[in-house]
Amino acid sequence: MRLILYPIGGLANRVRAIDSAYNLAGGGKKLSVWWIKDGGLNCDFNILFNKVDLVNDKTMPNYLNKLLGLYDKNYWAIKWGLRILEALRILLFLDENSCLDKKKIQKTHQFLFCFIRTWEAFYPQEKFHTELFKLRNETKLEKELSKINDSTIGVHIRRTDNVWAIENSPLELFEQKMMEEVKRNKDVNFYLCSDDEHTKQFFQTELWINKVKMPEGAISRNSEEGIVQAACEMFALSKTKKIIGSYWSSFGEIAARMGNIEIEICTTAQS
Repeated sequence: MRLILYPIGGLANRVRAIDSAYNLAGGGKKLSVWWIKDGGLNCDFNILFNKVDLVNDKTMPNYLNKLLGLYDKNYWAIKWGLRILEALRILLFLDENSCLDKKKIQKTHQFLFCFIRTWEAFYPQEKFHTELFKLRNETKLEKELSKINDSTIGVHIRRTDNVWAIENSPLELFEQKMMEEVKRNKDVNFYLCSDDEHTKQFFQTELWINKVKMPEGAISRNSEEGIVQAACEMFALSKTKKIIGSYWSSFGEIAARMGNIEIEICTTAQS
């Protein structure tokens, strides 16, 4: 079986999809990752991380872009063609929904080729392969790590276009959780990351000014600089004691997996 992964979405989504594919393929020999810049992440892999042979920065061919577009529109000829290739054990195509079907994932090794397009973690294992993701900008990372010590708890507050996080993880709840940590340990401090300036200002009051440290760079999916900054913040979060994270956000989740630390989701949603 030859596995081709096309990871989509933001930074954390792509990282967790690559880790899943690496686990499924049993390493990198049978795996090829197509890293394609788009509106979700406008930055090449090799700008963010040290070169890894299995990950290739690519431009989406027009023909493949059209085929995937027809697939998303449920064009019957594409669906039937994929069914025939699947029946012949030539190609198994899985998207962000079908790759979560454990029975299908277990059958991938029966095919000559498997093509997965997803932002999901579809084949997790306990060990997260941090060796695949070595940041190139060590200077910027060290600047963030200098804000963290043995008493630092990471906080990630997701905003902008994430409606679920905004609705289910209000700022007041984060403040409540942080106050609980202060009561447990007067020496505790926080490394707070957010994609929203209003959120950062919320924690610059006299109450928090000496307790909360924040990254200085701006996060933007539309610029290389913003995405490099986001990557450094995710790695810095992974070095904290634990993370207080946002509902329905992969950023804190992946940071916790990278650091093998606890994450407490700050949410009003009923489990």
